[in-house]
Formats: sequence, structure tokens, C-alpha cells
Amino acid sequence: MAGSANVAAGGGKTPAGVRSTRLAALCLWIGAALFGGATAFHPPLLDPGEAERELATIASTPYYGTIHWLIAVGAATLTVGLAGAYSACGPCRASMAGSAGRIFIAAQLALWLDVLVDEANGMTALAARYARLVSPEARDALVAVGWAHGARDLLLGYVAAFLFWAAVFVLEWARATGRAADAGSRRLAVVGAALAGLALAGLLPAAAWPRAALAVLLSTQLPAGLWLFVIGWQLWRSERLAAESSAMPRVP
Repeated sequence: MAGSANVAAGGGKTPAGVRSTRLAALCLWIGAALFGGATAFHPPLLDPGEAERELATIASTPYYGTIHWLIAVGAATLTVGLAGAYSACGPCRASMAGSAGRIFIAAQLALWLDVLVDEANGMTALAARYARLVSPEARDALVAVGWAHGARDLLLGYVAAFLFWAAVFVLEWARATGRAADAGSRRLAVVGAALAGLALAGLLPAAAWPRAALAVLLSTQLPAGLWLFVIGWQLWRSERLAAESSAMPRVP
């Protein structure tokens, strides 16, 4: 009986189920490290009104395209990890909020890939052409194109970030209000939901005041980004306990 109780407490995970949730934890860790690490090398280009400076900065940054490919890999890896966290979250599997969260996950990845591929290819090509131009008129025309590209990518990036943190908020809120989790896990989930809410709240002022955007985003996105490592740790720990309990012999 004691062995059966332990299995129930661990969710009765099969070895394959344990491995898939551990993979989700690894994806959260690797994705967050890649996304955040590559973003740290990104020039602070958050004002679409400074298109000329943006093109000049991109032209003088030889690894600009590489940064965005690394961020794209990080975004895709994070998406796999977050989807795995949803699969491991009982309250998320049978609720409308969980379904909405999964839609947010898919939509944010589509937007991120659109933005990052355009930055890696389109903006780098525009910047290289801008650097070669001599005629002021030709440069002005290219700056107008760069402004349109930059403003579009910045807007879609903010929308993608909103959808991502909305998905994290839904996950953490479901875990905080779910009855299956223990009190300690619920308290941690409340902290996670609050940090995701902070990240969401910082997006509008960052978009509205580009000159203050860097400070706003660092103060609101960084704590929430670090929390992704905690979510990964919770997944890994819960599946370690599940694996240990499922390995115990069943006592009739």
C-alpha cells in the first residue's frame, strides 16, 4: 500500500513520461540561456525613429545576423520547454486557460521567427547596402525603408513577448490555483505568476517610451527570464521524485 501511495503522489509517470518532462526542463534551461545570452550582445536598438543610426550600427556589427539566429534557436528551444511544462501541468490539460496558453505558445514562436529571420537577413542586407551608398538622396530613401522594417519588427517583437509571458502567466496561475500541487509549489507558482505579470506590465511603457525602453525591459524582463530556470528546476525535481517513487516495488 505504501508503494502504491508513493506512485500516486509522483503521478505514476512511466519512464518515457519522466524523460519527456526532464527534456522539457533542459529545453527551458538551454533556451533561456541561449535567448538571454545572445540578446545581451544585441545592440540597444529600441527606437524606430532612429533608423539611420540603426542601419549604421547594424552595418558596423559583423555578428548581427549570428545574434538573431542564436536568439531564434533559443526561442524555438524555449517553446519546446514551455510546451512540455504545459503537458506536465495537470490543471493546464483540461481547462480553457490551458488551451489559450498553448495557442499563445504557438503564436509567439511564429512571430519571433518572423522577426528574427527578417532581422538576420533583411536588416543586415539593408544595412550593408546603406554602408555602400554615397548619395544622400539614396541614403534617405534607404533609411525610410529601414524605418519601416525596424518599426514592424519592433512591434511584432513586443507582441511576441506579450504572448510568451502571457503563456508563462497562465501556466503559473494554473499551478498556483490547482489542487494537486503541494502548498510549497503553489507559493512558488504565485511568485512565478507575479514575475510574468511584471514582464507583461513592462512591455507597454517600453514600447511607448523608446528612450527608456532598455531600462524598463531590463527591470521587468530579466527577473521573469531568470524565473524560467526555476520552472525548469521544478520540472526536473518533480520528475526525479516521480521516477524514484515509480521505481519502488508495489506492496499489495
